[in-house]
Amino acid sequence: MLLIVAAIVFIPSRLESTTLPGVRPPVASLATIKQISGRRTGFRFYTSQASNIDADVQFKGTGDVVRYLPRAFVIGFFAPFPKMWVEAGSFGRTPRLLSGIETLVMYFVYVVAGLCVWRERRNLKMWLVFLVATIGMLALGLVVANAGALFRIRYVFWMMLIVLAARGILDRMNRMSTGLTR
Repeated sequence: MLLIVAAIVFIPSRLESTTLPGVRPPVASLATIKQISGRRTGFRFYTSQASNIDADVQFKGTGDVVRYLPRAFVIGFFAPFPKMWVEAGSFGRTPRLLSGIETLVMYFVYVVAGLCVWRERRNLKMWLVFLVATIGMLALGLVVANAGALFRIRYVFWMMLIVLAARGILDRMNRMSTGLTR
């Protein structure tokens, strides 16, 4: 995991931006802030901007990113927010309401997954899955300024947390059936 994080920080991207055509990839090491900022800027030109969150936020340096991390965490995990669930969006009110219900269900999944990881805190495999999902959703909260896009991209990380929650529920059910409740 540390090797992957080090590679992300020290090896600049060699791919040309698909979000901002004509933007050349960074060539200097430690260009991660520039990459995050560039990807985030691309959401200003996203066609469906009705659900943008903090679209005006720009990162000029490491301090900006560090100060934004708590907000990125909240966005990565909890967007779309309850107020957005009832507002009409680009495709009407029904898709927003459905995504709100799904997000609400995930709030409970987060709790169950967290309890599972805590109960299995000595199991490094659990921590690996939990940290990959958490870091992924935090990174999405930093980069993706559109709640609709975030909602769709985040599914990969939600699946990991659903697996952890399912494991926690199955363990609890097994304990209850064998009479070993804690």
